[in-house]
Amino acid sequence: MIKICLILIPLVGICTSFKSVKSEFLVTNTNTISDFSSVAQNVSGTYNTDFGQLVLKQSKNTVTGTYSYENFTGTISGTITKNKLTFTWKQKQWDVSVKGTGEFDFSEDGKSFTGTWTDSNGNSGYWNGNKN
Repeated sequence: MIKICLILIPLVGICTSFKSVKSEFLVTNTNTISDFSSVAQNVSGTYNTDFGQLVLKQSKNTVTGTYSYENFTGTISGTITKNKLTFTWKQKQWDVSVKGTGEFDFSEDGKSFTGTWTDSNGNSGYWNGNKN
């Protein structure tokens, strides 16, 4: 009798037994469970940043957010993988709309990030923050 078990995380097993298995039986699928280090951490929360207060909301690997600084407000929308958020942003300052891209690298505990931004005119800079 051959017993095959599928182990699920954490510590849950599903087992089944086969009474008759031909000797030619070959294992052809050697896929393994995904590397859990690729799972995005949850970065939802409020951060004090170089550009004022930033509020992020995460659903699975999608992150959206809003920020306000001096005379402008803006939004970001992006995807997080592991601890890196890659996003697009747009903001309105007075009657001018500006947009661009950015990346945040979150600390392992998710309480801070270092990042960069670039606008559609080629300007760029740093964007760093700490969670409240």
